[in-house]
Amino acid sequence: MSYTRLPYTWGSKPLTWINSKTDANLYDTVWNTDWNCMEMWDGDIWVNDQAVKRITRGNSSDVFTPGKGVQLNNNGECFLSTDSGSSSYAGVCIRGTSVANVQSFILVAFMGTWPVSMSGAVTQGNHFELDTNGNFSGTSSPGSGACGVITETITSAGLVPCILQTVELV
Repeated sequence: MSYTRLPYTWGSKPLTWINSKTDANLYDTVWNTDWNCMEMWDGDIWVNDQAVKRITRGNSSDVFTPGKGVQLNNNGECFLSTDSGSSSYAGVCIRGTSVANVQSFILVAFMGTWPVSMSGAVTQGNHFELDTNGNFSGTSSPGSGACGVITETITSAGLVPCILQTVELV
């Protein structure tokens, strides 16, 4: 058996390396060993096929970090989820941060398994819904606001891997 080098510009790298690599050339690729997916540099941010690049609205009350729930306004700009079961739900922030009144790019996952910010204890197998301040909460009786399925039980607030429900972004 022979060894064939991966056909990616930067080979296989962990998430910390990828997030710090901001001097890549347009369309450079890397295999993300933490997320098990190929990513591509689009000139602003590393992107993949389970997420979309979005711009934040630049509101001082929105502080984006990975795991936070994202909604869209009528201009297609992202803001933190503010109410349960919102029809404006777009997905979960998996890359990028935003603070103060500065607009910036974030990567919003809409499918796949990603770390999600829970506001309290959750149980594996239950569903999760939007909460407030960009967080989610678990529920054993999901309604129309269910965003996906929890894959691990946690006993307090924090990030937990969850399978996201596929949604259509407008």
